[in-house]
Amino acid sequence: MHDILYGQNGKKTGYIGINLETGITLPQIVAFLPKKLSGTLSVNTIGGYEVGVEGEAETAKFEMAFALVVKSNPSGAPIPDKLFFSIGGFKPGVNIDGVGIFWVTGGGGGFDNLYDTIYGTDGLPPITLLLNIQFDIFKIMTGTSDLELSLRSLGIELISP
Repeated sequence: MHDILYGQNGKKTGYIGINLETGITLPQIVAFLPKKLSGTLSVNTIGGYEVGVEGEAETAKFEMAFALVVKSNPSGAPIPDKLFFSIGGFKPGVNIDGVGIFWVTGGGGGFDNLYDTIYGTDGLPPITLLLNIQFDIFKIMTGTSDLELSLRSLGIELISP
């Protein structure tokens, strides 16, 4: 829990809003449920609202990750700010080079900062394209690559577990 605000907001006095974030992890209770299911829930109702959920799930055959953040526009309607989905862990995967060196075992994508692109007023739009690829090289080295591409920046992250 980050904030619980009470005070005066214009002519109204009392509860203003809450800002919290919590982690959620569920164990595998029965065999047909995912082996791993975890996530983060965030809620901020101070000056409008923003609700977000990010999570991961792992089954015997594949794994997936997802994120969804929704904000309220000035009239109160929900606007998606972030949407991301990735699925992977497929074996052997898809061989890209035809020789057996580079294998794609998963991937995904989405966008971020859509709300600020719609309602922002400063310079270049901040919308960001999110791309994810999971790969094997020679079936010996496993890795994940994340690409964040926008008009304002470029981010590349390579992860080897």
